[in-house]
Amino acid sequence: IPGAIPASSSTRVRWPATSSSCSTSASILDCIPASLDSVRVTDLLPERLPGGRDIPRTLWERIRSDPVRAPEYIALAAADMHAPAAAAWAKEKRERFHVSGHELAEMAKRKHATLARFEGAATGVGGFITFVPDMVALAWIQSRLVFFIAAAYGYDPHDPMRPAELLVLRDLYPDPATARRALDGIGSTVVEAYAGS
Repeated sequence: IPGAIPASSSTRVRWPATSSSCSTSASILDCIPASLDSVRVTDLLPERLPGGRDIPRTLWERIRSDPVRAPEYIALAAADMHAPAAAAWAKEKRERFHVSGHELAEMAKRKHATLARFEGAATGVGGFITFVPDMVALAWIQSRLVFFIAAAYGYDPHDPMRPAELLVLRDLYPDPATARRALDGIGSTVVEAYAGS
């Protein structure tokens, strides 16, 4: 979108793209309005994720309602969903295989590389319509990997700093403390930080 980043997701922008009736099963031509009317940024996101992806519905609804905070929503939802799974996985693998943290991290890396390959094979199949859901799904897999590797090396995946560290690893914030403030709603969002620079 040319020009400034919208102040909020409810801001209307000039966009020669979709109508709010655009669905993931619609042709791209059905999503182009006859005129250059204003549409909300959230109108550009499909109502449902295509392909029944393993992303919580509430997360997708939050991203649709406020796309500016998408990285923070993904990090927080990842902590809720992936921390317990990562802790249980690491505990089970340690008891079963008696492996080091490095070996366990390599197992996690291989497991998530396979997940990403399957996601990557589907990426692009839907073209423009599925681009945003594909990117969210890839970010979801990457966030899962961070929690599994933390657990593999013996770090507590439930630690409240894990989502902040995830945002720093993605190079969205300069340090975990700044990212944690944004997650707590005290600091600037990623979009606000980039717009201010």
